[in-house]
Amino acid sequence: MRHRRLPRLDLPSQIYFVSVTTARFAPWFQNPQAAESLCRLICGERGRSFLLHAFIVMPHHYHLLVTLLAEHRIPQVIQRLNSQSARAVNAAVGRAGRLWARRFYDHVVRNTEDFRQCMDYIHYNPVAAGMVESASEYPYSSAAFWETGRSRWGKFDPP
Repeated sequence: MRHRRLPRLDLPSQIYFVSVTTARFAPWFQNPQAAESLCRLICGERGRSFLLHAFIVMPHHYHLLVTLLAEHRIPQVIQRLNSQSARAVNAAVGRAGRLWARRFYDHVVRNTEDFRQCMDYIHYNPVAAGMVESASEYPYSSAAFWETGRSRWGKFDPP
């Protein structure tokens, strides 16, 4: 039995938790150049398309916690990020072809507790994966900012 895909809930000015995976879960972001490139693109959208609360780039996926700015919609924002990052990453690692899975997951954050759980999930991803002992050690994340107030990726927006 095939399940019907629910329509995407598209709410302007809403906080979203977003997960995007690479095609076939390929670990393209183990390459530091690729991971840096995606981090720069994500942080470059801050203030243009969304307020950026938290992010992480893992070897085969990324997560965002964002508030969309009024005129922007989540499908277009993710499509633009994925398109730009595919060009940059393919050039950085000398490859061609599909980088991202066709679909992405998004969740509308409902309240303060939901926001906190999403942020914790994002930041503790590399700890759970055994990549680091402390979330702030992972270089491709906003965790260090929220723990120390400083980050190589700049400042992040409170909810």
